[in-house]
Amino acid sequence: FTRFLELFTKEKQLKKCKSNIIYIKSKNKKNLKSLKHLWVFIKGGIIVYNILIIEDEIMQSYFLINSISKEIPEIRIYNIASTGVEAIKTIKEEKVDIILLDLKLPDMTGIDIINYITNKKIEKYKNSIIVVTAEMELLSKIVRNPYIFSYNSKSYGTDSVINNIKDLIEYKKENDNNNSLMQDINNELEQLNYNFKYIGTRYLAECIYETYRKNNKYDINLNRDIYPIISRKYNKT
Repeated sequence: FTRFLELFTKEKQLKKCKSNIIYIKSKNKKNLKSLKHLWVFIKGGIIVYNILIIEDEIMQSYFLINSISKEIPEIRIYNIASTGVEAIKTIKEEKVDIILLDLKLPDMTGIDIINYITNKKIEKYKNSIIVVTAEMELLSKIVRNPYIFSYNSKSYGTDSVINNIKDLIEYKKENDNNNSLMQDINNELEQLNYNFKYIGTRYLAECIYETYRKNNKYDINLNRDIYPIISRKYNKT
């Protein structure tokens, strides 16, 4: 276990050193004629998240766009939808990472949009919707929905929305990193011919994952620090 962890850590560090390019998509045909639809990776670059703004009030959309553009470089405004029909059309593309949703729209409610995503079980949008509304009484209909990250009253102003978006970006970054780490561990175990049909292999992968995330990796007592986490997760003793 310790030897595997040492080798896995070294490989992760090596991959990190090699990833000195981050691709940022460009559609600017004037400046990048030879790099049409290419993604250019630069070490330390910014991972960009696409946001869909669903808002029928023009001035509110303007304030949101202005604030997001100034304060959150990780956000790219993918589309602005003023109707539910337009919003669902964009949602179907599944190219959006964050949805900023007003509950009151001219042709349907934001709740209808949330129900559409929920009924279609679009996993990509779990914990990805920030609700912004002046109709706070409507929130009781969607409370605890797994697709909603946070709720916001329009009376709080755009600063509150901006903070919510920043929090969601941090959540997504951490979640992406954790998923990537677990995938790397699974790949290494598969190369060592571990069989994932056995529950013990999954437990082993979880142990490595939890150990790797600790700062004091090589000072860990598995019985004390790791096994209790796994037993709680799988409801085992």
